[in-house]
Amino acid sequence: MITVIIPTYNRPNCLKKALGSLALQTDNRFNVLVVDDCSTEDVKWIVDAYIESGMAVEYIKTPQNGGAGMARNYGIDYVTERANANKVKGSKKNKKQSQMSKDFIVFLDSDDMLLPNAIATYNSVLHSTEQVQVLATLFMEEHNDQYGNKYYTQPAINNITWVHGKLYSLDLLNDYSLRFPDMPYGEDLAFNSLVYTVVDKPLNSHVQTHLRTMEQNSLTNVSVGKEKSTYGFLEGANWYANEINRRNLIGKAKYTILPNMVSKMYYYSDYLRYRRPQYELAEFLAKDFYQKINLEEFMKEPKFISKFIDEFSNAMIKYIEGEAYTPFKTFDQTMQELGLDVKDYRNLVKVQ
Repeated sequence: MITVIIPTYNRPNCLKKALGSLALQTDNRFNVLVVDDCSTEDVKWIVDAYIESGMAVEYIKTPQNGGAGMARNYGIDYVTERANANKVKGSKKNKKQSQMSKDFIVFLDSDDMLLPNAIATYNSVLHSTEQVQVLATLFMEEHNDQYGNKYYTQPAINNITWVHGKLYSLDLLNDYSLRFPDMPYGEDLAFNSLVYTVVDKPLNSHVQTHLRTMEQNSLTNVSVGKEKSTYGFLEGANWYANEINRRNLIGKAKYTILPNMVSKMYYYSDYLRYRRPQYELAEFLAKDFYQKINLEEFMKEPKFISKFIDEFSNAMIKYIEGEAYTPFKTFDQTMQELGLDVKDYRNLVKVQ
């Protein structure tokens, strides 16, 4: 059974919209869990109204405010306890669990919406495919231009920056102890990077299921939020580097996640170093990340260099906060600052 976990903090009108999108689903084979992250406004009345309407929705409250990532973790643990209790009740049957009877998680921010076909799409894949660990579908992003008009973009389906549009196996999350890090920004990227490192065969379904709306007061819609999101990438990448070291997963990440992450680390730290010097730890975090993954050794491997170069131009940020961005240093200069001898890396690629 699919459980949609909605972390929420204040903004009851946004929660009403999110739950309203679930009421419009064409497939009702799902549960909803609203995790109130210690809101100072009353949001429970919204949930109660949908319970009265017949929606299978539960409301729980975190013991203390911890942000979206911690609220999602609280929700995962709650669904896990419920699933374990159900397994005990059904243990006498001693039957092999079918794919459709297993538990899966979808994360929905309280200011976002699922499209009417979302649950039907997820269940269709679960019904027709064995051993689903993670499923990515398409999602749309809402934006506001300088005149207040809305427009929409569609990120690539292999975008792991966000949890939007993705379905996760509860067994996967628990078997590998996959949880969100305790950080206000960058937690989605860190979590997904680890998920996609441990999963051997992630699935894609090129169907739009999720609408990421952009409220005018959303943290990621104001300049300070975008700055912090950029800095959050550096923190999330460092958390990820710690995890793959601790779990002995650097070998699995070397040719998949890390080439793109190294590229983005270069651009994001470069931007913050010169345009937002108040984030004084940006340069330290970048260098710390390079050292944790042992980039110096990676840069001696033609296969890694080749994949890195493929990612390098694609990873470049064209602008942040509407400002055009051009790197202040070349990649060679940055690597030389780290003490890496990369003057012949292009020749290594040509030899390959």
